[in-house]
Amino acid sequence: MAGVFVHPVLSVRVALLPFTALLAAVGLGAGGYAAMVAVAVALTGAVSIELVHSELRAGADRRRRLATDGVDTTGTVNWAWRYYVGAMPMTRVTVQYVDDDGHQHQARTSADGALAAGARVRLRYLPEHPATIAVLSS
Repeated sequence: MAGVFVHPVLSVRVALLPFTALLAAVGLGAGGYAAMVAVAVALTGAVSIELVHSELRAGADRRRRLATDGVDTTGTVNWAWRYYVGAMPMTRVTVQYVDDDGHQHQARTSADGALAAGARVRLRYLPEHPATIAVLSS
């Protein structure tokens, strides 16, 4: 089962949904009040897993669309927190920018390299979802 968490195609959803079904089956075998509780917990778990999965999939689809539908602009880093992936520096940033319509937005993302608060960066955003951005360069 551990391979599901790092597998490029399978998702955690594939690993967790069978456990909710198993919980429901065990509960039904117990009978009475325990059955009702187990089935309710299993259904709540399954619904929660599906809701989280759909939100994660929607976010991934938005990030993929940045390459084709995104609009380039510049912004200012308001907040930065540096971390490392292996030996490569990364920075979690909050960037403030103005879209093509003149509206100001603030969005959070991770960027390659070491950025500091106050830095000007080039970024790409989705006009229909301004919280989805990618830092293009530092």
